[in-house]
Amino acid sequence: MCPMKHCSAVSDVVGSLIMVSIVTIALGIVAVAILSQPAPPDIPAVDVTVYLSPSGTDLTIIHAGGDTLPAGEYRILVNSVDRTGEFRVPSDIVAQNIAFSTGTELDYSSAVEIQSVQLIYQGDRVPEGVQLFQKNFP
Repeated sequence: MCPMKHCSAVSDVVGSLIMVSIVTIALGIVAVAILSQPAPPDIPAVDVTVYLSPSGTDLTIIHAGGDTLPAGEYRILVNSVDRTGEFRVPSDIVAQNIAFSTGTELDYSSAVEIQSVQLIYQGDRVPEGVQLFQKNFP
């Protein structure tokens, strides 16, 4: 029996609040564990300008701005074939041995008509490779 006239038990309310809090915290932890993902890899941004000779066999690629692509971390495909080792800078250095940075000019001569060119970044952060630029010639 209650010595006071108005006895009310608050233990039911406190128990309910504690239960709701525990469930909310548990759902928050599960949501963070399921929905959190690692940060995506940094893909370099590159502005490239391409010139094709009127004969269609000489190609010049110029790095017009953006991030530098370290030596060995980019490939240049001409007509869907990796020709990186055949590109030269005006000082006759092979493209595979230099970083592709702003102002760098790469030249390529082909025996056949050039139909397309692609610049692929394949660094440590993106081992599967990412296409940064593509140009198809009519």
